[in-house]
Amino acid sequence: MGLQVSTTWNGGKLDAAVKAAGRRGVRRAGERLKALSVPLAPKRDGILRGTATVKGVNAEPVVFVVFDQPYAVKQHEELDYKHTDGQAKYLEQPLEEHRAELQGIIAKEVRVGILNA
Repeated sequence: MGLQVSTTWNGGKLDAAVKAAGRRGVRRAGERLKALSVPLAPKRDGILRGTATVKGVNAEPVVFVVFDQPYAVKQHEELDYKHTDGQAKYLEQPLEEHRAELQGIIAKEVRVGILNA
């Protein structure tokens, strides 16, 4: 007597779960990057640090970490400014230094999404 195996393909459910998990992972990685960046942002009166937000892009797995002040880009890019509290490249530096950690946050969410699909 032969062994019979039956399977059910739930590709649509899996696809939706992976996409949702990817969005959650990217959002969490964005929140982590924000947490790493805020203490590095130049501080004179604290306004710049207080405007940091993570903004999503519709239903896409994309976020932006935003410091919402007109001078934010200049403060980030100008290497010649002398900051007594904070630094230039306050967003770029933690992104580069913590790249593996941020990618790991996303990967973990996707793995959990797959397992729970």
